[in-house]
Amino acid sequence: MTTPNQMPEAYYIIFLDADLNEKPYYASEDGHTIYTEGGTVIGSAKKEMDWSGSQCNLYVNLEDNGTQVMDFQDKYALLDMMYDEANEYYKDNK
Repeated sequence: MTTPNQMPEAYYIIFLDADLNEKPYYASEDGHTIYTEGGTVIGSAKKEMDWSGSQCNLYVNLEDNGTQVMDFQDKYALLDMMYDEANEYYKDNK
């Protein structure tokens, strides 16, 4: 994690390709907000749990402007992180 030059001082998730080059998007430290290189919000990732905490739905939504594509494995990494967070919540509250 690092701080992109265009954004306030914070930690961000930087996505890399197979050659360790940065991809043209990154996410907030919690993985819930997705940005372009210039700091524009282009999408979000979220989790929704049902009232009993027994079911969890995970989503990654990009803005529908047709210009930004996010690789499947990067979406999966965000969802996997949120799944772990939801799983810990469920274990702590059952």
